[in-house]
Amino acid sequence: MNRPVALPADCGPGASRVHQQRVDAFFETTAGYWRAIYGEDRRLESTIYRERHARILSLASGLVAEAPSRVLEVGCGAGLVAVALAERGCRVTAMDASPTMISMTRERAAAAGVAARLAARVGDVHALDLPDRCVDLVLAVGLLPWLHSPDRALTEMARVLRPGGHLLLTADNRGRLSNLLDPRRSPWLAPARQGLKKLLQACGWRLPRSGSLDVRMHTICEIDALLASAGLRKLKGLTVGFGPFSMFSRPVLSDRRGVWLQRRLQPLADRGLPGLRTTGSHYVVLARKPLACEAAA
Repeated sequence: MNRPVALPADCGPGASRVHQQRVDAFFETTAGYWRAIYGEDRRLESTIYRERHARILSLASGLVAEAPSRVLEVGCGAGLVAVALAERGCRVTAMDASPTMISMTRERAAAAGVAARLAARVGDVHALDLPDRCVDLVLAVGLLPWLHSPDRALTEMARVLRPGGHLLLTADNRGRLSNLLDPRRSPWLAPARQGLKKLLQACGWRLPRSGSLDVRMHTICEIDALLASAGLRKLKGLTVGFGPFSMFSRPVLSDRRGVWLQRRLQPLADRGLPGLRTTGSHYVVLARKPLACEAAA
């Protein structure tokens, strides 16, 4: 998979359309990869994604345990979470910008016998075609890094949530441990890298353009601020996944050793160990839309 690089903070309409077209094309051509990543693959990347999936499903299941719920999943991918919640009795609307992903979700729902409770369709999270306050739970798993306007998307998610409803989302953590330890990616060294880049350009060096798809990492503080701006209150946050580790973008551990290390670091992070608690690869956060009386207080 391509490594994330920074997406400019301000995207005009033209840049937004181009970015969305590239994202759509990317997921259309890599659908098989995303199907396999949650399977029996023993690579570190797969291990981390399965760990993230387990945390999301555990949190979501706790939210819908007491009564049947109306659930919206945006960026549903292959439909693993959407189908699992439909199996728990929820009425689920699953949306994705990729028609291939929607087809995979429908196939998974049919195979699980929950097609009657799951409606899958192509949609744009920046402009949801749903009425206000119509769902109890919104999920956005692995979606934010690919969006050209995360603030607009979060405002839309908050709009369709009923007061008292919940949002469960993940973001790629810019402060992940694997970034902090690699000089080429460390945010602490970003000023030095920018200074070197400007110096080389001033000397006439033509730096190669990255062929990677532009996706966005966020800090935990940035995500918390976006949630607050959308009128949502954070209830819980945790980070998941350690690795793959690299030095100057070159891997330093095999997948087998990386999985071994992940399985030892994650429990320490879960226990709140400083230095690990907030440096997992994925930030998982649960937020709530306040009731009218709470918002006025």
